[in-house]
Amino acid sequence: MPSNEVSVMLGTSRFLAFFPMVEAGRMRVVGNVPAALGEDVTFEEVRPEIEAGGLAQVEQLHWFSTYRVHHRVAEQFQQGRAFILGDAGHVHTPVGGQGMNTGLGDATNLAWKLTQALRGAPAALSTYEAERRPFALSLVHTTDRVFTAVVSSAPLALWLRLHLIPRVVPILSRLSAVRRLLFLTVSQTRLHYPDSPLSVGRAGKLKGGMRLPWVRSAAGSNFDALKTLTWQMHVYGVPSPALLSWCGRWGVPLHVFAFSSAARRADLLEDAAYLVRPNGYLGLAALHFEQSSFDAYAQQWLPA
Repeated sequence: MPSNEVSVMLGTSRFLAFFPMVEAGRMRVVGNVPAALGEDVTFEEVRPEIEAGGLAQVEQLHWFSTYRVHHRVAEQFQQGRAFILGDAGHVHTPVGGQGMNTGLGDATNLAWKLTQALRGAPAALSTYEAERRPFALSLVHTTDRVFTAVVSSAPLALWLRLHLIPRVVPILSRLSAVRRLLFLTVSQTRLHYPDSPLSVGRAGKLKGGMRLPWVRSAAGSNFDALKTLTWQMHVYGVPSPALLSWCGRWGVPLHVFAFSSAARRADLLEDAAYLVRPNGYLGLAALHFEQSSFDAYAQQWLPA
């Protein structure tokens, strides 16, 4: 078993995934319990499944637990002044390792909106459910389909698991485009909110609701500015005098970065205005500053 790679074994009636830990030779193993063993199963009963065919040899057990997989999403994430997030709002199979990231995403989305509400600007709170619940539904449906494919005994699922996946996945995983797509998906940095009321405007390929692209700079990166966790304006090039005045009037910090080839590759446009939310997503994107539309957005969503 490779010590520095995730390994997956797909069989007729079993599924095993091996995740390397920091310590050499230590793995976390996830798999389905054979139906014949029932629910009150011990590790010694599943040891043969792990060690079959010389796949692995368990010398020391640190922790063992069984659980039943559920796929559910709450009908509401907000009821009046009460909010739910994380496992309270959505539960699903751990296949894909998305549970913790999703809960953290809920928390960061809700935290800055609660902060604004406490400062007298509660409007953004109404967008929490609108942004996070659709993603939870999509994630649960996806993980449900993946889990069904790897454990189902249906003829089509067996053919996919035993013949198609072992042949196709190794080839696709060597392609840089596929590896990048997989990274963006698992890290959830592809996630965006195009239909959120907070998402307005566009500048080229970048639209309100998309995650601010990361760009390296001489002093670090444009993400260094996000540590303040406040609304802020980004310009890659030269900001217009009108934009400078607007930022001063609304108390929005303005961060100006040199327009570079790295910014161009990230789809950022020279001299465009990007109003960034406290959690690093674009609220408003515009090729040129427009007084009326910027004022309307600020009046609705920015804290006083």
